Amino acid sequence: MSRESTAVSKTFADRLNDLIAEAKEDGIQMRELAQMIGIGVGSLSQYQNDTTTPSIDALYKIANYFQVSADWLIGLTDARTSNGDVRKVCDLTGLDSESIECLANMKTLSQNHQTIFTLNYLIQQGTLLKNLHRYFATVFEESLKEKPFSYIGGDGKLRDKRLFLVDIYTSLEKDRKKFYYDNLNNQGIKKQMIFLLASLSLQDSDEKDIYQVLHNYFHDTDTANYGDDRIKTYIEFVKFIGQEDFLNQQKK
Repeated sequence: MSRESTAVSKTFADRLNDLIAEAKEDGIQMRELAQMIGIGVGSLSQYQNDTTTPSIDALYKIANYFQVSADWLIGLTDARTSNGDVRKVCDLTGLDSESIECLANMKTLSQNHQTIFTLNYLIQQGTLLKNLHRYFATVFEESLKEKPFSYIGGDGKLRDKRLFLVDIYTSLEKDRKKFYYDNLNNQGIKKQMIFLLASLSLQDSDEKDIYQVLHNYFHDTDTANYGDDRIKTYIEFVKFIGQEDFLNQQKK
């Protein structure tokens, strides 16, 4: 139905226009898009021009087709995703759904424990992320200057980017030392660091030897020959590098 524009209807129209523009980039025109959504092309045009309020049924069809949340369409959240769990994390952290999904996918990658372990520490400290933000926030201004190493600081003064990178490196060194002293007496952290170093230095043949020992352990009737501590450490290491599927297969 026709009505005066409101903040909610304007948000809906703006976000619908973004979705329509993305569809056009993929070569989908308005008439074809309307057919795929399941609404009339005239109605779709009125929605994007903010002259008509969509029905609940139309709102559902639009959200379902574009795989976005109805809450995002009407401005209740800035997270596009229709995944409720991801949307909650987006609203809590301010990260977008693509970033959250990338983080979630790390759990399925090999050596995921190392990545998550390192990421947790960097996020908790904040120093590295702050410096990276400062760095990338000034990159777009680089094109305004002819000097290849210059950048504009937050106070508007011209600086040498090489010195800025040294500042980042110095902060990283401080973070590394702080990490060491913070976790000097934490046995769990020390074991994870040992596993991390091992995973980076082991050759493929070394890992194959570990897998072979575990295979023999799970399939040998006389397991006393392998040593409980050794097997326990191997199992923890294999879990650390994200190969729990291998262990599950051996236990069947």
